[in-house]
Amino acid sequence: MKRGLPDKRNLLNRTPAVQIDVDANRVSRDLWARLPKHFTEPQIVEAVFTITMYIAISKFGDALGVELEPVFSGSEPILRVAHD
Repeated sequence: MKRGLPDKRNLLNRTPAVQIDVDANRVSRDLWARLPKHFTEPQIVEAVFTITMYIAISKFGDALGVELEPVFSGSEPILRVAHD
C-alpha cells in the first residue's frame, strides 16, 4: 500500500459522501480545493458520480422499506433516514 493512501480514501469516503447526501449544494469550497491536490479531474468526476449513484440506490431501498441483509446485522450506518 502506498503511503498516504488512507488519507486519500478518507478524503473521498467520508467527507464528500456525507456532505453530498446531506446537501449536495453545500459541499464546501475547502473540500473542492483539497480534492485536486490528490486526484485528477476525471477521478473527481468519477468519484462524485459513484457516490451519488450509491446514495440513490440506498435511498431507493429506504423508500421501499428494504431491510439490510443479515450480513450487515449490527452495523451502524453513517447516514440515517427518518421514517415517520
